[in-house]
Amino acid sequence: AQLSGITGDAVSAELVATVLARSGGNPFFAEELMAAGQAGLSLPRSLRDMLVDRVRQLGPAAQAVLRVAAVAGGRVDHRLLVDVCTGSEQELDEGIREAVDHHLLLPTSPDETPAYLFRHALLHEAVYEELLPSERTRLHAALARAVEAHPELRVADPSGATAQLAHHWFHAHELERALEAAIDAGRVAAARYAFPEAKSLLERALELWPKLPADALPSGVSRTDILVEAAEASAQAGDPRRSIDLVRAALEETNAVAEPMLAGVLHHRLAWYLNEAGDWQSGAGAMERAVELIPIDPPTADRARVLSDLGLSLMVRGRYSDSLPVAEAALAISRAVGARGAEARALDALGLDLACRSDLERALPILREGHALALELHDPQAVFLTAVGLGWALDETARHDESLELALTARERLRDLGAELRYGGHMASKAARSLFELGRWDEAHALVEETLNWGPTRYAVRWLLSNRVRMHVHRGQLDAARLDLLTYESLGEKVVGPDPDLMNARRAELAIEAGEPLQARELVRQTMAAIVEPDLDTDARTLYLIGLWAERDEFNAARAAGDPGRMTDSLARAGELLDQVRRHVERVRATAARVATIVEADAATAEALVAEMDGDVDPERWRRAVALRRELHRPYELARVLARAAEANLGARLRDEATTTLVEAHVIAMRLGAAPLRTRIEALARRGRIDLDGVESAAVAADRLGLTPREREVLALLAEGRSNRQIGEHLYMAESTAGVHVGNILAKLGVTRRSEAAVIAHRIGLAGAAG
Repeated sequence: AQLSGITGDAVSAELVATVLARSGGNPFFAEELMAAGQAGLSLPRSLRDMLVDRVRQLGPAAQAVLRVAAVAGGRVDHRLLVDVCTGSEQELDEGIREAVDHHLLLPTSPDETPAYLFRHALLHEAVYEELLPSERTRLHAALARAVEAHPELRVADPSGATAQLAHHWFHAHELERALEAAIDAGRVAAARYAFPEAKSLLERALELWPKLPADALPSGVSRTDILVEAAEASAQAGDPRRSIDLVRAALEETNAVAEPMLAGVLHHRLAWYLNEAGDWQSGAGAMERAVELIPIDPPTADRARVLSDLGLSLMVRGRYSDSLPVAEAALAISRAVGARGAEARALDALGLDLACRSDLERALPILREGHALALELHDPQAVFLTAVGLGWALDETARHDESLELALTARERLRDLGAELRYGGHMASKAARSLFELGRWDEAHALVEETLNWGPTRYAVRWLLSNRVRMHVHRGQLDAARLDLLTYESLGEKVVGPDPDLMNARRAELAIEAGEPLQARELVRQTMAAIVEPDLDTDARTLYLIGLWAERDEFNAARAAGDPGRMTDSLARAGELLDQVRRHVERVRATAARVATIVEADAATAEALVAEMDGDVDPERWRRAVALRRELHRPYELARVLARAAEANLGARLRDEATTTLVEAHVIAMRLGAAPLRTRIEALARRGRIDLDGVESAAVAADRLGLTPREREVLALLAEGRSNRQIGEHLYMAESTAGVHVGNILAKLGVTRRSEAAVIAHRIGLAGAAG
């Protein structure tokens, strides 16, 4: 508020943090900094003079201590002061005491190694700026020698000590030593997962490299080595665009004919950096070039690794017929040569390929094996890849709770491995997807907001925005959804890869809720045209369903307008989409170990929608769709088909069933905040003369208590006096699973005995509701 008052405008969080750090929270210092201008936040002359005057009031020994401390970087170890400051040890102690007594330096805690730091960052700046250039050079060199003279400093703080050496030799203009120290410090920082620092240090090494003659360059390392290390540090620091520039520079220095293996490995790295920057098309080209360059014989870990990633690249682009044999070959090579890291990636590529073909029963154990291996190897990229693949398959098999736990755990593991900046945003988007499917929309929205605020990679931002657009659309916040789409489009060049399909699905859903089914139809058509193998692709099935919901709305609009031509056209298009769904299901049936419930549910919904448009309103079709949706534990999709089932029941004069079904849909829509769906449900209730407020007390009470639909079923059976084994048999679950549900119910109801839970079930009207 103080800073905004000074500038008259809103102040960014970044500027607030900068001013707070430099001013030490001192309001006067903060005001002086802001008054001097925001652009560079340079130290105002008046403030600098005031600070320097305080230093000039001290004796020579104290001033000398402050000068050394300023060059040391704000915090100086006592051993360095002893080595660098001239004069006796007594004079040094007196100088330190005077600086501390005048509140210019602060000693560290008695429990720590003796050291001193400036009370205010601005005082440090002022003292450093007052030094003559020659003084700075001399003191930097002296401090570098002092750090080298104390190897114990490296033992206690390897990253800090090596970074100090690099800093001091650079500012002492000792370029040969500065280069060696920068490389050493960059590698130490990378090993400790301090990737932003590693990136800065290795970039400095690249800056120094051409300034030295060939005979002064370090032995055993090449400029290409440093380019590669800097590229990886940049990627880990969340800057894949810089990684692309650096690895391309390395490729320019590499002769692919003389060194095909090195060139292949560099193209492989380039492919991943391009993918992470969102350019999957260019990444695919680089990956294919890597496969061409890395020799087939003898089999190597590099060959296995690049084949694994080629399989993943082909799969992401929907080329399933090509990707599966590549992934299988990669797995065979990795196991033959004992390359366990490549094996983890190959398992991920193979399992995800099967999952995207809806062969989930075969995919899950393969994906679990790959993720367990990645965790064992502490390989951040493999942990990320396998967590994404396994999480997606878990969501497809309605294991949303497990998928959510996996995403959050993987994000923590990646943070431990120093890969939060690179992969954390993407893992958060995966967790948000699981939360959305579970109906925990407020939590999903909060997670997306929190993650966007800390600045994830541009590619992760796209996925996070996709999640938020989806929530905005289904909550009726259409302007907010449009704004997020504009933000998405402003992120840079057109992305070629999974993103267009993903976001076009969101755009089509937005068009449907905005009452523009023809626009949704066109978006689905455009996206389908880019899908290579629609009979295999799960994304294709998702698009078919979106297209069918759009055609249903177009058909109803045409009927309301009295336009039989439009009705006929829409019904024909819906029939074509249904035929594609049927072909997809048959292909899955022919290739998968078992047809997944989500495939059956989508097919049942498609059949019911088209039959309804054709005048065949059979409640049984919608009953089947509802039963299958229940197994998926996705509240929004369940509520959507419940509403359609209620309308079918009303048409068949099954009023009691229509009422029960519509009430359940209404409760879900209210809990989710799904305003458009709730509006449609309430409109249907008015047309059918169903009093939602009068009949939904049990459902509302159960929802208020936080009971899931499955927990309501368990509670109803518990109220009948059934044991866990009997509940399990009735609901087709293990006795132990029934016990877990009962435990959760008791906790939510705040009781400890089953009899108490039964009383509450009777009170809220759930007793006797078991089917």
